Amino acid sequence: MDGLPVNASLDDLIDPPCVEDILEASSLVVRLAGKGPEQAYIALAQMIRNRCCVARSHMRACGRVHPNFGNGSWAAACGLQRLNAGMGRVQLSRAQLRAISSLCRVAAGEEEDPTCGATLCHRHDEEPPWASSVVATALIGDLVFYAARSAADFPDQIHARS
Repeated sequence: MDGLPVNASLDDLIDPPCVEDILEASSLVVRLAGKGPEQAYIALAQMIRNRCCVARSHMRACGRVHPNFGNGSWAAACGLQRLNAGMGRVQLSRAQLRAISSLCRVAAGEEEDPTCGATLCHRHDEEPPWASSVVATALIGDLVFYAARSAADFPDQIHARS
């Protein structure tokens, strides 16, 4: 993953997420994990953090935002365009609360990365065309995780698929 240290400090790699980032990221986690096991929630939260790290590393090395994960913010790493912006008071579901809990634990550095640096995933019953070009690193719940090793490994339209 671009030579990033496995246990690098969050302060060295990414900014902590803001409340809006956590709400946005929880939408992606819930959409992909559904009612899956806790480990799937943690894995997806870690995948989002890994995307932030890849984007920040890319920005430092190339001087521009990452083509898939933007500026390294948590919302940009999810590929979300502030879906919850301007909604005022939002009633959170149990699944969103689980996702928020997982995201916060990952952001605080309290969880190991069960995905081995993954930045991509899909449901195990799907077979997207890009999956054959990247290395699978974990099967957690209903999700298969992949670690893209270089920018060439990232499929087009990545956010529509993961």
